[in-house]
Amino acid sequence: MATISKEKQLLEAKNRGLQTKADELQAWKTEQQKQVVKTDFPQLAKYYAEMKPAKAAEIMKLLSDEMNVGILQNMEDDQVAKILSAMDPAKAADLVEQMNGQ
Repeated sequence: MATISKEKQLLEAKNRGLQTKADELQAWKTEQQKQVVKTDFPQLAKYYAEMKPAKAAEIMKLLSDEMNVGILQNMEDDQVAKILSAMDPAKAADLVEQMNGQ
């Protein structure tokens, strides 16, 4: 019985540790979402519109989808098409789906 009690205590301690990590992750995610909301997408869109589409696509593959969608939604359609065509097709398709959903 003592072994079961010890194992139960260990599991409860691990569970508390996991819950703490989950809470920390949620707080981080919330902070990241706030940062995206504060982003000046129209200004960023102007910067990317001035780049060659291939270079813009290369940089954008390093950004989060939320950032990419925000930037692309603030660009002219022809510029968006050029950048998307320079991206990996799977990434471009994913971004188009996200833009269509917003």
